[in-house]
Amino acid sequence: MNISQAIQEFESINVQTVGARFAEVAENLWERDLPLEIITRLNEVWRQILLVGGRIIPLGKLIVLKIWDFILANPGLALGIVLGAAIGALVNLVPLLGAWLSPWTISLGALVGAARGHHLDRLNTGEPATHDTFQNLLAAAQRVFSLLADIIRCLHISA
Repeated sequence: MNISQAIQEFESINVQTVGARFAEVAENLWERDLPLEIITRLNEVWRQILLVGGRIIPLGKLIVLKIWDFILANPGLALGIVLGAAIGALVNLVPLLGAWLSPWTISLGALVGAARGHHLDRLNTGEPATHDTFQNLLAAAQRVFSLLADIIRCLHISA
């Protein structure tokens, strides 16, 4: 990618953030019963900016908007990951064994939740769905890594 292509891609990404307001995102998150602590943390990310060549680049907005787009596109996957990790975290409350088992159960819970959530997303969108947990897990991982690649691409283009 040459410099002119990078500038053009950055401008197209930056256009998405111009009219975006955190109040709208926060309201949507609050209506979906997201805890206030997470909304507050996202507000801190939202406000992060970078000054490059005399231009202000809203990196935080880009990151939060990419995450929000991912959640809207994959609600079952996002919910499955969160619920699986939360159930795994509850194991930490078990006396003696909880501290040793919780890292494994959090990871396993998030993986199984992601696979089941992705399966539900495919059923809800009418895509052909498979009951093979491994295939669902691979497809879910592909979507999560695609999100991470989008975020890193935004950061790379803007830097």
